[in-house]
Amino acid sequence: MAACAAGVLTWEEGLRLVRRRERLLGEAYNNLGQRDEERRHLQRVLRLLDMPEPTTTVGLALGVGRGLLRLP
Repeated sequence: MAACAAGVLTWEEGLRLVRRRERLLGEAYNNLGQRDEERRHLQRVLRLLDMPEPTTTVGLALGVGRGLLRLP
């Protein structure tokens, strides 16, 4: 993980880590069967990716997948 000269994360690196954390939390809640929490975290990922929120669960899963493909 690259850091700037002062040893601090850049804005982009921090945002990437937040998106990853939210995605992993969504996946974890999915594995636990807690759909409301899963949806909340995956919707947050989409907002961080500047993508519209879908109205169906299938659309949500597809939207997160498409968004993650755009990540560097």
